[in-house]
This record gives sequence, structure tokens and C-alpha cells, in this order.
Amino acid sequence: MSRNKWTVSAHLHLNYTFLLHNTKEEKLKICPEENSKVGWLSPDEAVRSSTEAWMKPIYKKLNQKMRKYLG
Repeated sequence: MSRNKWTVSAHLHLNYTFLLHNTKEEKLKICPEENSKVGWLSPDEAVRSSTEAWMKPIYKKLNQKMRKYLG
């Protein structure tokens, strides 16, 4: 991956706050130039919709931890 003429190796950014804090009733603010594909997904839908195969096990593990936390 190239960013600002520097090579950036593959790395991981995780932010699970979105997995834990939302309701389907909340309205999304969509800015078509930036986030036209944004939407609410269930935890399992989030795993299925990922196009990054190497991330699916991580998402599944996060989902398991979230379910354990929420009881």
C-alpha cells in the first residue's frame, strides 16, 4: 500500500465501539462523497460482508467476546 509516497506495510486497525454501541433506530448521517455504503449490520452480517478473508477470524473472535460481555 502506498500513502504519501511512502510504502506502508499491512497493519491492523480495530475499533469495536461500533460493534457494541448502536441501535437500529439511530439514523445514519450519510455523506455520499465519503461513506455512501455505511449501514447497520448485525455482528454476524459484519463477518459475512467482510471482503478481507484474514479479518474474518478476528471479527468472529470479537463477536464471541462481545456476546460473552453482554451475557
